[in-house]
Amino acid sequence: MKYYSVRNNLETFYEAARGKRVILFGTGDLAYQLLNNLSIDISCICDDNAELWGTKLYGIDIVSPDILSRDTNTIILNARHRVWSALKIIHTFGDFPVYTGRVLLDDFLSQTATLLFDNKDKLDEVHNMLFDDISKKIFSELVYVNMAGGLDFSDLLIMGDHVYISLDRFRDSPPANEILIDCGAYDGDSAMEFIRVYGNSLQKIYAFEPCEHSFKAFEKNVRRWQENLKYLPEIIIRPEGLNDKTEACFFNTTESCRSASYIAGRRPAHHMFNAGSRDGWNYDRGTIQTVRLDDVIPADEKITIIKMDIEGAEQKALLGAKRIITTHKPRLAICIYHRGDDYFRIPLLLKKFVPEYNFAVRHHKKSRTESVLYAWV
Repeated sequence: MKYYSVRNNLETFYEAARGKRVILFGTGDLAYQLLNNLSIDISCICDDNAELWGTKLYGIDIVSPDILSRDTNTIILNARHRVWSALKIIHTFGDFPVYTGRVLLDDFLSQTATLLFDNKDKLDEVHNMLFDDISKKIFSELVYVNMAGGLDFSDLLIMGDHVYISLDRFRDSPPANEILIDCGAYDGDSAMEFIRVYGNSLQKIYAFEPCEHSFKAFEKNVRRWQENLKYLPEIIIRPEGLNDKTEACFFNTTESCRSASYIAGRRPAHHMFNAGSRDGWNYDRGTIQTVRLDDVIPADEKITIIKMDIEGAEQKALLGAKRIITTHKPRLAICIYHRGDDYFRIPLLLKKFVPEYNFAVRHHKKSRTESVLYAWV
């Protein structure tokens, strides 16, 4: 596994900056944000745009990156959104510590990068557990890009792979008598994909969706499917969230993106995801009931597939499904990108539950979302 060279958070950045020159790289909008929000003296600003050399930003000189070749007692604060192109330029002049501005300004990205940096031994363990070389490459890159604060994950996409359904790449036999638990069912979009692919091999779906608007949309879609489809499995939609115990929890919802509604406290703060935030999406907070899957799924129901995308509540939900997983050993498609520790805690937990599980990792979007851990026996 390769790892980004610095612990990308404000505390470490401030400690590293003591007694050293701090050079800001880049002059775009992120540079303004960093200069306005960080309590640090900037020695100068480097940019590869020659037209800016000799000018100033907030009274700070803008100079050529050539200055980096003349000073080794330096740390770099990367003010470019395109992290990789900036690193390529910077590292032609030396192996400088480079802190990523967009990570330092975002609690979610910073916490993710820090958790990954501090748990390299567990990440190595997960990497060694993975079934195929493609998974090992994707997992390694996911960790590195999240530590560095990169934006583009398009190199990790595999043509023909479909989120959750990619699990079928690892089966030896066609589906039969399938019973799916769809955790984070939204409006039924992923349930419909399973129905489309599995046909009458899919006998039943237990769907859990605590967002009231999405729940009603799913019910409406089921009525439409009943009118238009020749075959439809039994579908049981439940309005609870999932947990490792039965309790009421605060729940944040937004009109801007219903699928990103989440149980409060289940994922780190993010400038886009704070209840009442002025930035990005505005969330309203309500209360939902949460349950354990082990308590609400009948003990004699042989679950064959669990799909889980529940915005940071995956670890708790899996703990609440221990009986189902250890007894029936269902195939799993579990999102691992909502929390920094999901990348190692979820696979290690599942390996403890079912030592014979095989694991693969796939990434399904150009952005940082939709990283999925697949498990099967």
